Amino acid sequence: MDIISTYSRIVDPDGLKDALKTYISRVSHKDQSIKNNTEDSTVLFPNDVQLVDQNADWGQAIKYSMAPLQKDGQIEPKYVNKIITLTKKHGPYMALGNGIMLAHASPNDGVNKLGISFTMFKQPFDLVDPSKKIKLIIGLAPIDEQRHLSYLGLLMKKLQDKKWLDNLYEASSETELIKILK
Repeated sequence: MDIISTYSRIVDPDGLKDALKTYISRVSHKDQSIKNNTEDSTVLFPNDVQLVDQNADWGQAIKYSMAPLQKDGQIEPKYVNKIITLTKKHGPYMALGNGIMLAHASPNDGVNKLGISFTMFKQPFDLVDPSKKIKLIIGLAPIDEQRHLSYLGLLMKKLQDKKWLDNLYEASSETELIKILK
């Protein structure tokens, strides 16, 4: 909890604590569940990875980042609006640190199918607060409270790897981004 609170604002500490306990318990009882459980994996399609060259404010950036998921029918427009509303209400709590935002809302806010998108911005932008510069938005569309957690666990490990993250930030094309993300 201390590590998470260092990088983001926690709106519901008790809820997060319970969810983390459930996740850790579930993962520790499964042999290699993160690698072998296809039900928990999220498929990354090339159309879900974008490299943006133009400037954007945080609202435009969220809309742009979630567009592939919306186009494919994985989310409804109200899901994007909910993320923007939550950001306005709670500030940059979805910022994970290292220039990354995990854009998400509740599954019942308009998620139709499990999905994830990655949008890299060549021009970092402020996420409400000028001290929170964002360069990468990971758009998450969870269909329930559990199914995406294994994938998210793997992703969080990768995001802690400075060399991997540097390579991601140095990518000059969507093809390079996809290669690093896979």
